[in-house]
Amino acid sequence: MRLLITGGAGFIGSHMAENFVNKGWEVVVLDNFLTGKRENLSHISGKLKIVEGDIRNASIVNEVMEGCDAVIHLAALASVPRII
Repeated sequence: MRLLITGGAGFIGSHMAENFVNKGWEVVVLDNFLTGKRENLSHISGKLKIVEGDIRNASIVNEVMEGCDAVIHLAALASVPRII
């Protein structure tokens, strides 16, 4: 099974990625690293694909979704001023 996790370098996303990697899933993480941290994925970085990009970029999203059986969407900005 192939899984895409948006916001996968955040606290929750990185734990989800680790869980699914340990279950034998092929995991792709899409994160722009504004708030997510590469260190959160460092212990499993060789076991998944990490793509630096923004969910607002349709071509990147289409590319990383190819062949995915499921998506866990966790990408978000928790700051109202940044969103505006």
